[in-house]
Formats: sequence, structure tokens, C-alpha cells
Amino acid sequence: MSEAFNRVILDMRDKPIITMCEDIRIYLMHRWAIIREKVENQSTDVNPKITKKIEEEAKNSGMWMPLWSVNKVFEVVHLPEKFVVDLDKWYCSCGKWRVSGLPCRHSISCMHYLNLEVHLYVPDCFKKTVYGECYQHSIMPANGPNFWPKLKKIEILPPIRRRAPGRPKKKRNMDANEEKSQSKMSRKYGTVRCTRCGVAGHNKRSCQ
Repeated sequence: MSEAFNRVILDMRDKPIITMCEDIRIYLMHRWAIIREKVENQSTDVNPKITKKIEEEAKNSGMWMPLWSVNKVFEVVHLPEKFVVDLDKWYCSCGKWRVSGLPCRHSISCMHYLNLEVHLYVPDCFKKTVYGECYQHSIMPANGPNFWPKLKKIEILPPIRRRAPGRPKKKRNMDANEEKSQSKMSRKYGTVRCTRCGVAGHNKRSCQ
């Protein structure tokens, strides 16, 4: 989920912090409104994507033979494979029902054997009522920067100065317009000449 959201805000992350937050707010406000409308217009109790997955499993349930054991416990066979299904515990030994939360093809074959509705074994989190509650709150629109309150004075404090490691310098930094001292002579460096080949511009250590 985090990767999907990060892909959506990929272009927004390069913007200034206020602009980025505004773009994310507008995106979520618009997306939630679209989802609320879809949920209100939904005709089935189970969400459409979940219904599609269940229909796919139901198509593949015909090749499995449920053998009734006791109550709602079955042994489902499609040689050479066999699985144990307990409808009361919402359990199938294949493990898919427990991982996905949706009835697998083996359990659906048992439901058809007992003439039970498959949607009765779908968790509430995949149904219209609970899904709609997730988006019942709205993100309200906001005015532009010209309506934002203006502060009279903003006191910006300087950064905290920390002592640099090592011995502090005693020499003063000279201004660009300040004349150089006439009493002190600056060291002048001549042209470096190689003692091996005699060519200027490098020494014998870097001579090739």
C-alpha cells in the first residue's frame, strides 16, 4: 500500500513542502469523493472486486467432489489431491481461505453441496457497509493563499553556534577591499620542473 501511494505522489515530492501538502490533500479529497459515490451506487452487498474473485473460484469448484463427513465438515477430492474443509470454522487445509479471507474453490464446492450462499462466508471488511465506513469522513476544501491569515512579525532565531573541533584560529579574515600588509612578504611559488625529464608542470614522482 505504501509503495502504491508513493507512486502516486512521485511528482509531488519535488515541490515545496506547502505545495506538496496541498497537492496531496486535493488528491485525497477527490479520490475519497469518487470512492464514496461508487459505494453508494453499489448494488451488491459484497464489493465488486471481491465478487469477481469469488466467481473465479466458483468456476474451478466444479472439478472438486465434496464427501460429507459430519455437520459441515467435508473431505474434498480431486485425485490425487484431497483437502479437509470445515465450514463452521471457515477452514480449508489448502490454507488459501485462511490467508486471503475469501472462500476457496474447495470450500465453495461444499457450500454448493449444502445449498449455502457463498456471500455468507465473506468477512464484513469486504462488504459494502464496512467499506463505506472507511470513507465516511470527508476532506473539506480550503481557500487559496490570498485568504490565509497574515502574521505581523515572524521572529526567526539564528542557528545555534557550535564550537568547531580543533584549536580555534587566531588569524583574522581580511576583507576583500583591505590592503595587504607591506611589512610581511607573501611566499611565492615558482614553476615546478621535473628532475627526471626536465619538463615543467610536474615532478619526478608524477612523471610518466
